[in-house]
Amino acid sequence: MSRQSGKASLKDNNSPATSYLLSVLEKRVKEDTFRSPESTLSRVSSAFASLDEILPHCGIYTPVLKLIKEELIDAVYSDTYTTSSSSDGRNSTQLERVPYFALLQRLHEQRSESTELMEGKINKVKQENEKIMKEIRDKDVSIAELQALVESLKQNEVELNEVILSKEAELDDINSKVKDIKVHADDKTQAYEEVLKELKQIIGNLRGESGNLRKYKVAYDTLKDTFDLPADKRPRRGFRRPVVST
Repeated sequence: MSRQSGKASLKDNNSPATSYLLSVLEKRVKEDTFRSPESTLSRVSSAFASLDEILPHCGIYTPVLKLIKEELIDAVYSDTYTTSSSSDGRNSTQLERVPYFALLQRLHEQRSESTELMEGKINKVKQENEKIMKEIRDKDVSIAELQALVESLKQNEVELNEVILSKEAELDDINSKVKDIKVHADDKTQAYEEVLKELKQIIGNLRGESGNLRKYKVAYDTLKDTFDLPADKRPRRGFRRPVVST
């Protein structure tokens, strides 16, 4: 692609870089993005698409910028994959890597749901407590029954606190397992890279041996073709009698 055609593509309305620039400018007009930063899947994908379009025009800096882009992808995207609808409109799905902030958002949502559920249970207990206390005021009950009721409510509170602590421990355990899985995956990746390096070296050695064998095959084919010719068409060579020493 020439320099002029490259500049023209960057000015095209369908250019990923142009689309990304317009989306950012529109976002800044609507709200102060520096004070309220917000990352979305579409904007991140558009940003990397813009980099892919811009990199070929960066001259001697292109290799370095490509490495920087790969580092950014590893920093933004996790090893977790998810499915999404195909962008071409067909009824199909495709795998896409999930950004870390999306996983974090999901974790926050799960924790929020758990918190809301626990708050709902606590509110329900409080409502039951208020109802019971009203019944106590309305009815003449014995002190022993009231004490038993209070102890029951305290036990419910203790059980709820134990459930909360148990859920928090489960979350800590899950986070620890995720960390271990990532470390294990990194170790496997390094092992695969070493195996790949060894295989490349073996292939190089085999190619060298193949080149040597090819020379012998050419010589053999030449000799065979010579013997396949009729006797009168074979090349004549002078015959020298062996010298017998006396």
